[in-house]
Amino acid sequence: MLWVLLILCLSAARLEIYAHPLRSEFSEDAILVANNRIHVPLGRSVFVDPVNDLVVQTQPGDRCSVMVLEDDHLVQRPGRLSPGKFPCDFGPRDVMYTHYGSKSVALDRVRLQLRYDEHGETLVIPFVIEVEVVFTQMELLTTNMPLSVTHLRGTSDAIDGKILDFTYDREAYKCGVTLAGESNLPRYGRLLDGGKLTRTMDCDELTRADIRYEHTFQGASPPNQDYVPMVLELRDGEGNLVKREHFHLMVRIIRGQENTPPKPSLVAMMMMEVSQFAMTALTPEALAADDAESDPRELVFNITLPLSLEEGYIVSTDDQNLPITSFFQQDLQDLKIAYKPPSLDAERIFQLEFQVLDPEGAASDPFAFIIVVKPMNSLAPVVTHNVGQLLYEGQSVPLVTGHNLEIGDEDNLEAVSITVVDGLHHGVLLVPGAHGDRFSAADLAAGAVVYQHDGGDTYSDNVVFKMTDGEHHVEFLFPITVVPIDDEPPVVNVNTGLVLFEHQMMSVSPLALSASDIDSEDSTVKFTVVPPFSTVGIVLLRQSDAPEDPSSWKFNSADEVYEKEVWQWLQKDITEGKLFYKHVGPHNVNMDQFVFTVQDDNDPPNESGRATFVIRVVPVDNTHLDSEDRIASDDRGQVQSSRSRRPERVLRGRYLHQWLQRGNQDHYESSKRRQQADGPVIRRGPDLAGEGLLRGGPRPRGGRRLGGGAAKAEKLLS
Repeated sequence: MLWVLLILCLSAARLEIYAHPLRSEFSEDAILVANNRIHVPLGRSVFVDPVNDLVVQTQPGDRCSVMVLEDDHLVQRPGRLSPGKFPCDFGPRDVMYTHYGSKSVALDRVRLQLRYDEHGETLVIPFVIEVEVVFTQMELLTTNMPLSVTHLRGTSDAIDGKILDFTYDREAYKCGVTLAGESNLPRYGRLLDGGKLTRTMDCDELTRADIRYEHTFQGASPPNQDYVPMVLELRDGEGNLVKREHFHLMVRIIRGQENTPPKPSLVAMMMMEVSQFAMTALTPEALAADDAESDPRELVFNITLPLSLEEGYIVSTDDQNLPITSFFQQDLQDLKIAYKPPSLDAERIFQLEFQVLDPEGAASDPFAFIIVVKPMNSLAPVVTHNVGQLLYEGQSVPLVTGHNLEIGDEDNLEAVSITVVDGLHHGVLLVPGAHGDRFSAADLAAGAVVYQHDGGDTYSDNVVFKMTDGEHHVEFLFPITVVPIDDEPPVVNVNTGLVLFEHQMMSVSPLALSASDIDSEDSTVKFTVVPPFSTVGIVLLRQSDAPEDPSSWKFNSADEVYEKEVWQWLQKDITEGKLFYKHVGPHNVNMDQFVFTVQDDNDPPNESGRATFVIRVVPVDNTHLDSEDRIASDDRGQVQSSRSRRPERVLRGRYLHQWLQRGNQDHYESSKRRQQADGPVIRRGPDLAGEGLLRGGPRPRGGRRLGGGAAKAEKLLS
């Protein structure tokens, strides 16, 4: 027992700020009062109603919050619940689910953890919100026809009014469209838009801008469909958001291969045998599927012929009180899908019917899955109590008889041994004087069996145990729920810098600067500029709505916006298009930068190391122009020119802008492909630009090499 106490003391020292004991048995029903299915129209958003959808009851003086657990294995999520963390007493317009416009998945299941702190004790309730997609006609987007690419690695016709059409009052509202960045789409090509759709573009201009899709897939069997995700925003005359719609523009690759539907795996048994009263995991050995084109983790199993109430039900360990009708194959691999059998007096055989779908909606033929339930032998060992284990990330906690796991045997309990059959992907079992994957009933009763989490960012680590008394064998699932700790600073995952003309102002978009935090809500990540501050450029927040505290803001009458110089801002300021950089320095300065850190909203906050945001300033050469030819910037930072007797000089400035935009598009696509292959990366340095890219090869000694459009652009100004 001294060995066990040592482990627990070390664990407590590591988690001293989380000293409240975790409990999983008090008043769950009194806290999570209602959790009803939410309905969202295709491609749109809906607020979660705290009266009818998700009802959480808190007592005065208690603290309660809900955290959204992201499915990291899902590259293409159906939608998102935001914010990522919110109080239990949220308001009617505080929590919103946004659907991203895909028609392939009709039901989304959002995983959450509710944390309730009461009088020195902590209760954590894992649960799931189900979101059903209602396939109704969109209001802004009234025409959405596919683009066609007739040849492999060819280019489509331009997007015009026959492909996309929009319906709205053009006198009273403005419609803008951008590329959506929530998924890895398009998979097999790119949009040739010259970087225009990296920022908001007028909807009607989209159909006149000669924007095309280029097929770039190099594999042997190219699929015949791809999708381009876009977002429409309708704003009134004052810039207020009135409506937003997400949609997917389909691309047909005429000579591509038709997407083949997934199939049941030939090596899976398509059956399972369970013992009465024992919650049993559906393992990949029992149920699995294969698909030629898709990531196997993203295949969806739909139960097309469910069990009746008398036959038991299928659950997820994310919410064991909610029977499910669909789940991902990744959930099977994580041992999160289980069958709860009914009480029986004799052996029974039940049959389910499944259908498997890939991310593009192709479905297999229905197939049967058999469940054999055997009644309990009175002399066999039995699980009398199994509520699972609940612990903090990185913690070590014993399995305690009477608290989370208890077993019994009618005639020889001392002979019962328990063995790990599957699971433990993110932790280990520690048993003094014994092998870690085997322990006795006596070890369990003495509290000597300790589960130690590896400290990784995971939310569960389920285990399949097999217990035997030497004659009878029983398998059961033991769920382990991990409560994340906000112990990591945010990560700067995009830092490509800017390229702009001197005295120009430019939006700092998420393609130029962005940060994320695995433990906190991304929108609340704070950027702080570290002194010394720049003397040749300023960072501004700009918005059309009147600020709550106007004392620190100035009203720009030319642009009809409020603006102020800042040294701190939030990630949501970037995503909402409020952050700008403006060059204010002299003509001979062609580079600017600012050093910054990022921190989350934890108490105390977790702060990152320093990073540098680099701005390349392209000088505008006015020395060779007549007085009427000089190029200048207006108050909004837009490059202008007065009437000229030598128009070729003005055109060169336009060519430079086109080269910068082309470089930005090439960098956006190449960065996206690298991120899909390698995961998120941090990009720094002046050779990478967000809103206009200077591309090139390795930096030569004593300077920087400019390649592609940037080099040609510099020649135009020479």
